[in-house]
Amino acid sequence: AATTLVLVYKLTLRILEDQPSLLFKTLAAVVSLVSLAFCYQFWSQAQNIETFIMVGMLGSVILTLILWPTHSREGFLRKMVGIVMTFGIASGTNPIIMSMMPSSLLLMAQKRRFLNDVNLFWLTLLGISTVVLVYLYLPIRSLVNPPIDWGNPETLLNFFRHVTAAQYHDRLFFLPFMAVLNNFLKYLGYLGSQWPWSLAWLFLLGGAFSAKKNKKIF
Repeated sequence: AATTLVLVYKLTLRILEDQPSLLFKTLAAVVSLVSLAFCYQFWSQAQNIETFIMVGMLGSVILTLILWPTHSREGFLRKMVGIVMTFGIASGTNPIIMSMMPSSLLLMAQKRRFLNDVNLFWLTLLGISTVVLVYLYLPIRSLVNPPIDWGNPETLLNFFRHVTAAQYHDRLFFLPFMAVLNNFLKYLGYLGSQWPWSLAWLFLLGGAFSAKKNKKIF
């Protein structure tokens, strides 16, 4: 969690590097850090046995790599290797890491002159290999019968059910519309009590500034 806060601070400075005012950049970075540092939900997840904060950290690592300046083909390919491997490692935490995919694809589109079919093949193979290595831990660990053996993924069927979260399908894909709506409203209520809404205007201001700075993307 602390590493995530540091990365958020550094990322904000990196995003605003073209801003001439040092005071403005520093203030924006501090506000970004403080909005998480004093967020109840952020630290409550950090103290739980969960993966959300790790996903946040890995996502911040991916964004840091995306925004890291590279001016050569070799530097860009090394950066892509880091991004692909981080995605592979994060695949064993939570699917929400896929929210970083659009930024990565945008980077690849902008730097497509540095990529060719051979590079894409090896990057794809590296990503698949990293995911496989991460998930191989499940059946290997399950074979020694640990005290907590979630899903018992020793057989192919159990492994498939575990990695596709079959135990949650009834609660995700077969709910009536009103149940989905009630859950959505309930989560909005949680958001209002666990996030500093007093800082929401800063997010809107930052979005407007970003849109003005790069109209091509927005």
